[in-house]
Amino acid sequence: EPGKGELPGNLAGGIDWQFLALGRPAFMVELGIAQRWQQDCVDRAVSGFHSLAGRLGMLAGDVPAPARTVRQVVRRAQVTCTHGGLFRPLRKPGDIVRAGEAHGEIMNLYGDVVETVTLPEDSIIIGIRSEPVVHTGDRTVFVGYGWTDASVG
Repeated sequence: EPGKGELPGNLAGGIDWQFLALGRPAFMVELGIAQRWQQDCVDRAVSGFHSLAGRLGMLAGDVPAPARTVRQVVRRAQVTCTHGGLFRPLRKPGDIVRAGEAHGEIMNLYGDVVETVTLPEDSIIIGIRSEPVVHTGDRTVFVGYGWTDASVG
């Protein structure tokens, strides 16, 4: 079924998904964490888009050299909590977290840790929750499992 799989939401409604479903090249520009302006992420996205558009002949002018390697994640997952409370992230995007190590903690209103968010296998943090209030079943971290550093031609 279109749009079903590893991520929640209506993926099939995204223009990148629609183009890929038609066999057309597509990409998505990530601009940072939801509901937050992150200038470094915006700058990196604009630079990457200009580089790509230049290499595809869509923009004239000098094209910056691409990165030599990119991290290629082969599996992704949203991790949810089993307790409500206040989420305290212990990691940041890009961190590699070994199996059993904590990504974050859920505390009750007294400051007691009621849940430590861990995973049974190594992961890389793609995105981590910054809003502190969580309800049972809320997403706390978006991780990648299995990755390689791929060479870019």
